[in-house]
Amino acid sequence: MIGSVEEGQQLLLRNVLSFRKNLDQQSLIEISKEIDEIIAKNEARKDGSVVTVTHNVTVENGQQFIDIEMMIPHNKKIDVPNEFAFLPEFSLKDALKIRIVGSPQQMQDAVGILKEYIQNKNLKPNTPLYVVTVKEAKTQLDIEDMITDLYTGVEDC
Repeated sequence: MIGSVEEGQQLLLRNVLSFRKNLDQQSLIEISKEIDEIIAKNEARKDGSVVTVTHNVTVENGQQFIDIEMMIPHNKKIDVPNEFAFLPEFSLKDALKIRIVGSPQQMQDAVGILKEYIQNKNLKPNTPLYVVTVKEAKTQLDIEDMITDLYTGVEDC
């Protein structure tokens, strides 16, 4: 199920481990493991939803690469290696938000609804699309219980 577009929304994250890099699928899995190790080393815990932003997708020699940014909020300040960044706070204000309940395969439809809304309201996106995994699927059977929010900043044309 795809919800309606909501205006004036805010995405606020605190104590954020941030990472952006151009990766293939295998490297993305390795980075996820490294992030878990950083969290454990700092005796921290995730405090909120993981946020991802896909900035670009390219194919080189038949292999797909994703320019991806990940932001993971924590319960406290943490020390991070050089290829990562720590942000005390990340805030996206006056954004549009649309919620997907169920399979993430609905994401393209939700993005289409968001684009149509932006055009109809004569708005202009001024940020990338932030994908917030509110409720993850622990198993394949849980996929219909997933909750994903999409945010984008906009301004009047």
